[in-house]
Amino acid sequence: MAQKRVLLAEDEERWHRFVVESLEDVDIELTVATTYGETVRALRAGPYDLLILDNTLHECNNVSLEFIQMCKRFCSWVPKYIVHSAGLPAHIERDVKALGAEYLRKDYSYDRKAFRDFVLERLA
Repeated sequence: MAQKRVLLAEDEERWHRFVVESLEDVDIELTVATTYGETVRALRAGPYDLLILDNTLHECNNVSLEFIQMCKRFCSWVPKYIVHSAGLPAHIERDVKALGAEYLRKDYSYDRKAFRDFVLERLA
């Protein structure tokens, strides 16, 4: 079976480190993008089996909607999770769901094993 591919678009060091450390013992190819441009290039280089996309990359707010729309062209069937440290504005959360993605709050109290299991369930 081919190795599963996961794209993490994240510029916040703490959450980035949490995700990478949570998945370090999982046999996946993890691509990390920290800027808008890197994320666009990574999406075009897909396909991926799971997308974890930050809603805000550096100064670009609410980029998740644009990324999800790009995914329609490159990998529409892939589970997509939009992460943000605060709740998404109601209209953004509504649009995220309407476009087939789900919201996941960045919660630093997550257990690494529980997060790893969450990812593995979506890759199954």
